[in-house]
Amino acid sequence: TMNPPINFEHREYDLACSLTALDGGKYAPAVVATPKAWPRRPRSLAIRPATFDTEDEALAAARAQATAWVDNYG
Repeated sequence: TMNPPINFEHREYDLACSLTALDGGKYAPAVVATPKAWPRRPRSLAIRPATFDTEDEALAAARAQATAWVDNYG
């Protein structure tokens, strides 16, 4: 796993992205979205596709999909 997670903000959410290295040189991103206001219940977001060939691709997809989730559902 990439350490530490990359943290960024979008609108009223704190977003934390981490990567897990998989067999075959692939990477799986994970994103946790936490509202800045109460109630601060974190949500794990599904990133699709689930694996990427490079760290940069995985991080870019995670960031784009997390910000889209906040825009649409947050």
